[in-house]
Amino acid sequence: MKVSIDELKKRYLETKAHEKGWIWTYYVRRPISYYLAIFFLYFDISANKVTLLFLFTGVIGSLLLALGDYIMFILGALLIELAIILDCVDGNIARVRGSTTLGSVLDVWSGEIILVLSLFMLGVGLSGLANENMITLYILNNIISTTNGNIFLYIGSLTAIVSLASWAARNSWRVISKNFDDMKPTINGNIMKKLIENIFHYSGAYSLTMLIAAIFNILDLFLLLVGSAYCVNLFVIMYTIIKKAYSLDKKYINNCFVV
Repeated sequence: MKVSIDELKKRYLETKAHEKGWIWTYYVRRPISYYLAIFFLYFDISANKVTLLFLFTGVIGSLLLALGDYIMFILGALLIELAIILDCVDGNIARVRGSTTLGSVLDVWSGEIILVLSLFMLGVGLSGLANENMITLYILNNIISTTNGNIFLYIGSLTAIVSLASWAARNSWRVISKNFDDMKPTINGNIMKKLIENIFHYSGAYSLTMLIAAIFNILDLFLLLVGSAYCVNLFVIMYTIIKKAYSLDKKYINNCFVV
């Protein structure tokens, strides 16, 4: 199937204009994804097959992180970045050939699986480097010595769980909020939140930041920062949802009394 780059861009902007906020994705990943989409469309490869390819690529990249080797850390981060680009590709193909419910489900699940798995596997990989020259040894030396490096396994596991919990909280709110005409199924953030998400979020520069951290051998610091950012983000999401839910309850209860 033949389609032009301009046509892919047009279809993308018609449905995904809000992605301009994700700077790395919008200005780097998307332009690359157009050319890859042309390739897959030429060979009549479906969006669902590309989704499975991006899931496989991301899983392999995550598993490489668990090996705890300098080169494997870099390769793992590169594969995860490639996987996220392929995540953009399947969307390009779906907008040309038509999307399916199964494809949408696979796409959402695959992205979250890669994020959660990569965080956990990074913790596994770092846990085996307790005696290496890591930047956090200067900050948490006593704790790391006591736990024999397992502190990173705990941090990786906690960050993965928090990431999954945030995803579940957001999506449950989106499902619930669709029942109300006056509520949008999204949660907006301030400038600082958007900046942090652009650095550490899956749709932002998460894998790029991981790659840079791997090159400079500061993945331990990266994991600590990601874990901290995700924990704060979870509390912000929960607080925002509870606040909006309470406001909705109060509004509709008052309307009932008025009637």
